[in-house]
Amino acid sequence: MRRLRLDPAAIGAEGTLTISLALSDPRSPADLALSSDVRPLGIGLERIWLDGGAAASRRR
Repeated sequence: MRRLRLDPAAIGAEGTLTISLALSDPRSPADLALSSDVRPLGIGLERIWLDGGAAASRRR
């Protein structure tokens, strides 16, 4: 598992955060022998957790 901690200052005043990913070598599931899907995909995401942390808890 990998974690990414963000500086709270990176979050806009309206509470939004934009994350952009630049992918250099997208592969299809067929390339990886996972399925017959030949669409090139750039990221395989199995799980994601979004935790507002202490700041979100204080706003409740």
